[in-house]
Amino acid sequence: MKLSEEVLDARKKWLGNEHPATITSMNNLAHTLKSLDRVGEAVDMMENCLIFYTKIFGAEHPDTLKSMYSLTIWWKDQGRFREAVEMMTKCLKLRTTVLGAEHLSTLYSMHYFARWCKDQGRDNKAVEMMTSCVELSTKVLGAEDEDTKFNIS
Repeated sequence: MKLSEEVLDARKKWLGNEHPATITSMNNLAHTLKSLDRVGEAVDMMENCLIFYTKIFGAEHPDTLKSMYSLTIWWKDQGRFREAVEMMTKCLKLRTTVLGAEHLSTLYSMHYFARWCKDQGRDNKAVEMMTSCVELSTKVLGAEDEDTKFNIS
């Protein structure tokens, strides 16, 4: 992690806070912090990444969408369920529009959103969404693919 911090500091110094390479380093460090169970720090850093990515690339850029997706998962882990659901709704819509309904990233968003609907007791919405997710996964990846099996579970 020390190396990641040093790279981020160097990129901030030489390239500035809003350079894409700096934001990529920030994103990588956020994921490292999350893997070390330093969730609060990771979330703070990812929130900054999302702000910078949105400002520089726009809401529809793949890097912005990846940060948005990570943030929704992490917010849910923190118990920030309402914020997570609102952001996942936005993320799913954007991924569907930008990447297409059959893109693997869209399917991941759909899967997690369906599970969250189930957790909220919105069983009909969860079943509807998961059915679509399984159908699309089967079409795109095949019935024997691990991601399809994951969606079925």
